[in-house]
This record gives sequence, structure tokens and C-alpha cells, in this order.
Amino acid sequence: MRTLQKLLLAAAFAVAALAPGLAQAQSTTANMVVSATVAKSCVVSGPAAAINFSAYDPVSTTQLSATGTISVRCVRGTGYSVALSSNNGFTMTGAGGAIPYEVLQPGAASSWTANALVVPASAITTSQPRDYVATVRPGIGADVPAGSYTDTVLVTVTY
Repeated sequence: MRTLQKLLLAAAFAVAALAPGLAQAQSTTANMVVSATVAKSCVVSGPAAAINFSAYDPVSTTQLSATGTISVRCVRGTGYSVALSSNNGFTMTGAGGAIPYEVLQPGAASSWTANALVVPASAITTSQPRDYVATVRPGIGADVPAGSYTDTVLVTVTY
């Protein structure tokens, strides 16, 4: 009987020694790839209010000037150009006449009606909006009758 007890005791120790290995969970791994593609994109908005030369006087020699802000927001690293076009060839029309005008780029040194404003990709270091102040100057001494004159400018951002 003692031999049987020894044999049972030895078997119990063997099972106990193997139990930690039997109790451990097995695992395996795999990679889950998460990705996104960010396309170049831009959003543009024109001046919040119309640019209005309500006091235009055709007999005055004083140069009128007004400004409006064009806001452009592009994905970081996206270069773009901002071009302007006009329904009436940069001329306010109405009441039997026309008043020509020019739109100048920020700093009022370069014509925006003739040249697009070019912003290289290296200059776009954030995706925050960038504001550009356009200066509008109507021609001096347009021989027009009293009345209302208007035009619409289309702002185009190419990226």
C-alpha cells in the first residue's frame, strides 16, 4: 500500500508541475493597418460685405479706394493661385454708363485684375485660413449719369 501511496503522490506532483503550463493561455498576433488619404483641397470666401463706392463723383479728381478681404483655407502643403474675373470686364455698369475699376493685390502694388496671386506650397505651413486684402479703385472721371452701377467679381482658387 505504501508503494501505491508513493505512486499516487508522485503522480500528484507530476500533475502539479505540469499544471502551470496547462493553465497558461496561448496567444497569437496580427497587425491591423489604419490609414487615411488626405487630398489637396481649398475653400475660398469673398468679402463679407459688398465693396460700395456710394460717393463716386465723376467730376472729382480724387482717387477713391476701398478694401475687401478674400479668405483662403487649404490643406497644409497645398500651393494655390487666386485669380479674379468679372462679369463686365472690371467695369461697373448701369444707368446708361460704365465706371471702370481695378483690383489690386495685398499691399496695393500689383494689379489683381491682370495677374493671379500665386502662393507656393512651401508657404502653406498650416491649414489655417489666410486672408488677402484686395484694394479696389474706380477710374477717375468716368463720364456717367447719376444712378447705380454694379459688377460681380468671381474669385477662383486653383490648387
